[in-house]
Order: sequence, then structure tokens, then C-alpha cells
Amino acid sequence: MRRNHKNGQQQKKQALVTLLLIVVILIFAGGAALVFSMNGITADSVTVTVDGERYGEYPLAVATTVRIETQEGYNVLEIRDGQARITEADCRSQVCVHTGGVSADGGRIVCLPHKLVVAVSRVKESGIDAVTNE
Repeated sequence: MRRNHKNGQQQKKQALVTLLLIVVILIFAGGAALVFSMNGITADSVTVTVDGERYGEYPLAVATTVRIETQEGYNVLEIRDGQARITEADCRSQVCVHTGGVSADGGRIVCLPHKLVVAVSRVKESGIDAVTNE
């Protein structure tokens, strides 16, 4: 009987250590996500490529609508309120339309049938380091 009692205590101890380890990992992951989201670099440019070739570049801060014609069909790019989105396309899947708006650096909207990529990128730095806040 004593042996079962020791095994039960040992299992509880292992469960507690595992739970503690998971909490520590989540805290570090959350901290890393916070640092990367506050990296001090603003996204301010939208680059459109069709079949790997640059189609155009547009400022993210200026509201505009662009109809992009490709050999496979068309997409309508709308830039408004600091976001880029595809509002209309004649592709069957409509994944590009349902992606919604992107505004973060590295954000992308892809329309595979039309070989179209809309990429939001950074051009200027704010000068504030996210780690030192200087």
C-alpha cells in the first residue's frame, strides 16, 4: 500500500512540473510575440506582383482603388484606413477576397489563379528600439 501512495505523489509532482513548464513556455511565447509586434517599424507600402513581375507600388496611407488586369482575369485592390484588401475578383475560389485586409509588415494577399501577390511592407523605421525603448 505504501508503494501506491508514493507512486501517486510522484505522479502529482510530475503533473505539477509539467504544468509549470507549460506556463513558463506560454509566458515566454507571449513576451516574444509582444516584442515582435512592437518592433518600432511601420508598414507603409503595398507592392503588387503578377506572375513574379512588379505590377505597382502604392502608399498604404493614401486611399485608392486599383483594378489589376492579368491574363487570367482581374482583381480589384482597395487601400483604405491603412489596410489593403482585394474587394473583387473573377477567380472561382475567391480566397483573395475572403482574406480580408492586411496592414502588418509582411502581410500578404495571394490569388493563385491570377498569379497575384499583394504584399504590405515596411519602408521607414520609427527610431524606437522595442527592447530598450530608446
